[in-house]
Amino acid sequence: MHIIIINLILILKPLIILGAPRSGTNILRDTLCSSKFFTTWDCDEINYIWRVGSALNNSDELDIKSLNKSKRKYIVNSFLKIWKGLALKNQNIYVVEKTCANCLRLAYVFEVFPKAKFIYIKRNPYDSIYSIKERWKGKTSNNYLLKKAKYIPKIDLPYYAIRYLNHRLKQKISLHKELPTWGPRFKNIDVFRKKNSLIETCAKQWSECTKKVENDIDILRSKGLQIFHLTYEDFVSHPEKCLAEINVFLGLHNKFNNFKVNTINNKSLGKGKNNLTELEKKLISKII
Repeated sequence: MHIIIINLILILKPLIILGAPRSGTNILRDTLCSSKFFTTWDCDEINYIWRVGSALNNSDELDIKSLNKSKRKYIVNSFLKIWKGLALKNQNIYVVEKTCANCLRLAYVFEVFPKAKFIYIKRNPYDSIYSIKERWKGKTSNNYLLKKAKYIPKIDLPYYAIRYLNHRLKQKISLHKELPTWGPRFKNIDVFRKKNSLIETCAKQWSECTKKVENDIDILRSKGLQIFHLTYEDFVSHPEKCLAEINVFLGLHNKFNNFKVNTINNKSLGKGKNNLTELEKKLISKII
């Protein structure tokens, strides 16, 4: 059985999409998974799985030194569960994952899957930051939360249950009805939020994700990191061209991929920048 698992890991094809929040990671993942060569989870992110055994860590920035055999095995097995059923029919299946917080811990992710392929998608910062701000103030459905809760490791369940109740209570009594926290948690995010406005926190979130992932990309290239760069603007304006290039990057250029691109449009380009106030733009520019 141990040999079988090792062989499965060797042919497992993880495809990790990297990008700051609201940069197009969702639409890219969904478009790829409209093809028979790609599959994913039934929720948008699996941050709980990546953070297995690290729930008490107040940040999403995970140190490689904290990665042990137990954590690695849990993460790999989570990918295998998604992959194994389909792989019996088609060994070209890629398991797509797009947790935005991975921008803060690329070295950790790469340590788990050194043979994975990565796509980094980047969007105009003002558009991303405006959209991040809207999500901090947005409502989250119970159905959405339940889909993600299915993948909470049992060892971490008590902690996340208490945190969820605490966050909902804080949002309920908040004057602005915003969440106490949303998205990737950089180090000391709560301290930063208390001292700064929401738009500054969103800008800091974008900045930390972008700077850290781009720095790690430069470092990890020498260690064999396989990565494809893409901009949100190019993708929504020329999806067929971008998808053809991704096909070549993944070694699927001789395969026919029937991606569904009919819902992709570039109507959101510039939307954030056009809706931000001049004060908000100044605050953002100081941070990014």
